Amino acid sequence: MSDDTIEVESCWTGEAGARKCLDQALHLVGLNDGPLGDQGVEIMVGEKQKIAKEHKLATKSCSTDHTAIFKRLADENVEIVGHGI
Repeated sequence: MSDDTIEVESCWTGEAGARKCLDQALHLVGLNDGPLGDQGVEIMVGEKQKIAKEHKLATKSCSTDHTAIFKRLADENVEIVGHGI
């Protein structure tokens, strides 16, 4: 349990965001990034790039296209099937 919060959305904004989140998370449990900090940042940044490449992150969602009608696919992704009024 911790008395601090981490805004995880900022962790995926690139190297600087990943470094800040990793440092903050480790600090919460009394650790520092030490010699593995750079490797941890590389893994975090690499995961975002991997996901974007493999799954082509959605550019449209309910929050960006309020009139879109989405259909859930078998792989838990969604696709736009039309637009409402």
